[in-house]
Amino acid sequence: MITYHPRAKTNLHIRKLIRESQESHYALAQRFNLNPKTVLKWRHREDLYDRPYGAKTHHFVLNDWERKIIVKVRKHLKYNLDDLVLILKPYIPKINRDNCYRVLVKHQLNKLPNPFKDQGKGKFGYFLPGFLHLDLAYLPIFKDFLKRKYLLVAVDRITKIVFVMIVNGKTQKKAISFLTALIKFYPYHIHRILTDNGKEFGKQFTLECQRYGIKHKKTKVKHPWTNGIAEITIKQIKEETVWKAYYQDYHSLEADLYKWQNEYNLQRRLKSLKYLTPYQKMLEYYQSLNEEKRKSRFKKEPTELLITAPLHRAT
Repeated sequence: MITYHPRAKTNLHIRKLIRESQESHYALAQRFNLNPKTVLKWRHREDLYDRPYGAKTHHFVLNDWERKIIVKVRKHLKYNLDDLVLILKPYIPKINRDNCYRVLVKHQLNKLPNPFKDQGKGKFGYFLPGFLHLDLAYLPIFKDFLKRKYLLVAVDRITKIVFVMIVNGKTQKKAISFLTALIKFYPYHIHRILTDNGKEFGKQFTLECQRYGIKHKKTKVKHPWTNGIAEITIKQIKEETVWKAYYQDYHSLEADLYKWQNEYNLQRRLKSLKYLTPYQKMLEYYQSLNEEKRKSRFKKEPTELLITAPLHRAT
């Protein structure tokens, strides 16, 4: 296949006529409506094909290490461009859609393979609701409180329904209490949980997951972006609560977190869900099932999520 420059005014046939003609270059320029310099170029060039156009040297804002991370995450998780930028932004502050896309083009990853083009669209082809991403975040130490408290967050990979809880310590016992609470919270069965390698998600936590029939997986060491959904959710929670308002104690913070959780699950329309709320996404999934599958995958009616119990601090 012959590729011409976007602004080329000649093709191979005209260039051949120019080379073989005995007329002056001015006469040929008038004949083909060209610049005389163009005629001279094709008379003296060894071949009749366009040279590669564009910059001879490509400069990247991102360094080699950052570009390798983008390539690795793209190959491993198959995220689209927007999700890729969103997930890597905390770790690569200079990343944006433009420089990320240039890196993907350079490594021929700008187009996803066919099996992954429609991932996350339509019906659930890869994961059912019940695949949770868990993570822990530090909370500020308030006056008159001797110990720091922590925020545990769970977000469903498919429906994006979020559950949060404040705990008193970074231990497996608190993580197990959180696990028990989130199992009661979600109307459908939890079948898989993804966490980082924190000590709170150790062997005891894994055994407790197995007791409930849940498969517990951990991210690879030094691969925090694998659990990027939970990381982004925690950052969003902090931006809209802890970093935005002033709290005198954990009780007022907990009340605000409870309001945020309900507003997010029931009212927040998300681009990743085609501008449905997480609750509407869950209802859409519920309504797509027949009666038998509803009974096997849901523990209770999804409408019960509307009446969420107040958050309880794990003790």
